[in-house]
Amino acid sequence: MKENKFLYLVKFIACMLVIVIHTRFPGNFGTAMDAVSRIAVPYFFALSGRFLLLEGDDDAEKIREKSGRYLVKLLKITGIVYSVYFIFSL
Repeated sequence: MKENKFLYLVKFIACMLVIVIHTRFPGNFGTAMDAVSRIAVPYFFALSGRFLLLEGDDDAEKIREKSGRYLVKLLKITGIVYSVYFIFSL
């Protein structure tokens, strides 16, 4: 399987958001950062599980297409869930 450096960048961002979860910022900014950073853990696990989703595919184009579909689906679901959570936490 070909190495995808973009996914490493996305994992890095998710890792940084996990760190933000454990860092408390004061005021409304802190509340907003806490709510936004909650996306990190499920997103990181979903990205890490991509090897299970792409098992058996050797063609780079198929991998990109399949990853793109799963990423869009994941972002839609995660966006809805965390929008509701963000509004509720305010």
